[in-house]
Amino acid sequence: LTLGNEKYPLRLENLDCLKELRTLNVMGAGVKKIEGIGSLSELTGLTLEENQITKIENLSKSPNLFHLNLAGNKIAKI
Repeated sequence: LTLGNEKYPLRLENLDCLKELRTLNVMGAGVKKIEGIGSLSELTGLTLEENQITKIENLSKSPNLFHLNLAGNKIAKI
């Protein structure tokens, strides 16, 4: 699933019905927080490039995640 270049900031929510989703790309959508992906247990790739994320969080329920792209965000501490 690919989303991006939204006119308004996008929140990652209501993704519960996508339990089999393996790759989520949300680029340039104004996302401020990593959230709403806890139910995506099959997720292997997450791209949140060019958003407004400042903190890496809420990834502990994504055991299969092996590709994470947060380039272009304002993350101060890893």
